[in-house]
This record gives sequence, C-alpha cells and structure tokens, in this order.
Amino acid sequence: MNLDEMGLPDLAINKRVNLSEHVITVLKDAILSGALPPGSRLVEDQLAKMLNVSKTPLREALGALEKEGLVKSSPYQGRSVAFISPAQLSEIYEVREVLEGLAARLAAEHATPELDKKLEQCILMSEQAVKTMNTEEFLHYDREFHRILVEASQNETLRQMHELLRYKIMLGQVNSAYGKQRKHESISEHLEVLKAIQSRNPNDCEAAMRRHIANLTSECPVPCLMTP
Repeated sequence: MNLDEMGLPDLAINKRVNLSEHVITVLKDAILSGALPPGSRLVEDQLAKMLNVSKTPLREALGALEKEGLVKSSPYQGRSVAFISPAQLSEIYEVREVLEGLAARLAAEHATPELDKKLEQCILMSEQAVKTMNTEEFLHYDREFHRILVEASQNETLRQMHELLRYKIMLGQVNSAYGKQRKHESISEHLEVLKAIQSRNPNDCEAAMRRHIANLTSECPVPCLMTP
C-alpha cells in the first residue's frame, strides 16, 4: 500500500531539540498500532513530507528501528515495515512461554499487595476495553499485565531477554485476529495468574502463565497471521 493512501494525519510532528528520537517514537507507534502495517514500504520522500522533517533525522530513526527489528532493509527495494512470519512467531512464543513462566514464578515469590493492585487494575481496564470494543486499549493493558510481571520478577537478565522479544511480539499482534472471544479468554487466563500471585504460589503461577502463552500460540498469533 502506498503511504499516501494510508491517511496518517497523526504522524505529523513538530521539530524539537532531538528530532530523530521523536521520529523514532512516532514511527514506532505507527508500526505497533498497525497504522503502518507489516510489509509497508517506507519511502523516505513520502515519510519526510508526512512528518515535516528532513531526511537526516528520518534516516537516523529508520536505522534505529531496523536495529530493533521493526524495520527491514532489502537490496534494490529499500526499507519496509518488518513482517514476522508464522514460523518465526512460533519460535518466539516458545521462548516467551519459558521466560514469562519464570517471570510469573519469581513475581509470586516477590509479590506484594501493591503488585496485586496493579495486576487487578490491568484486568479491570482490559474488561472495560472489551465492553467499549476498544482493541487498542485492550492490547495496551494486556501488554501492561505482562510487563508488570516481568518487572516484578526482579531478575534483570530475564527482563533484558524479554525486552529483545517484546517488539517482535507486538509486531506479530498487529496482524493477528484478536477477536472478542479470545479477549475474554485472555482476561480469564490473566485472572488465573492473578489468583496464583495472590495466594503466593510460585508453582501455580508459572503453570498458569505457561498455559496462557501456549493458548495464545495455538489460538491466535500464528494461524491468524496474514502474509504482507
């Protein structure tokens, strides 16, 4: 799809001190929200005009996003939004299941009433997003639930490893069919994780999280992905 046909008025930004960082933020948000879908060509002339910036900060931003795996570069074709294939995403979710299962176990070991409240709030906001049919809000709080647990693990190595996968997971979600039924199931699975956290049961917490990730793998991201 041509960039001019996408209608992305929200991409326009004002020039600021460190312009490349703001270009990175704007493009990253557009990619992870699906405004720039996987496979979209990133034509510098068009993007520079849309963002009201010169090519220098734009190229710096695209280079940074390429290092993060959100943009890919092909000979003679230039840059485009990265696409995560079903096979790649399957591998990512195998690793994610192990990492987040461990994160949930460690979070249960270090759990506090404050952690309970944060997770409860995420679930409440997810339920509200489903009621209002706001998929963007749902994904935000769904991702936040997982992020909070990773942080609560208090394991910096685990957090760094998870960070390497985070954007690829989010990119895979852009093209997945996250239907209403799957949203309800995801919330129920989050509740099971929360119950294990509240009971301070590391074994149950890890098992609940691994079931949740396994269900996501089998029911949503891989089969539902479309080719660019």
